[in-house]
Amino acid sequence: MKPSLAVALTVAAMSLATTTAYAGINCNQVKKYLGTGRSLQDVAETMVISIDEVKKCQEGGDAAAAPGGQPAAPATAGAAAGAAGAPAAPKK
Repeated sequence: MKPSLAVALTVAAMSLATTTAYAGINCNQVKKYLGTGRSLQDVAETMVISIDEVKKCQEGGDAAAAPGGQPAAPATAGAAAGAAGAPAAPKK
C-alpha cells in the first residue's frame, strides 16, 4: 500500500509542476524589461523563463502568450505614459 501512495503523490506533484510551468509568458512584461536595457539573460532570470522564450517575445512572437487566452496586445506610447503617471495629451 505504501509504494502505491508514493507513486500517486509523485504523479500528482509532477502534474502540478507541469501545469504551473506552462502558465504562459507575459510578452508585454518581457518587452518592458528589454526596453529598459536589460539583457536577454537578465530578463529570463527575472521572469524565470528560458532565453528562447524571451527571444520569441522580442521578435514579436506572441505565440508564447498565455495558452487559451488572447495574445497580449503591444504596449503603446500613450499607454506607457499613462501608466508611468504622466498626464495624457489633451484632446482637441
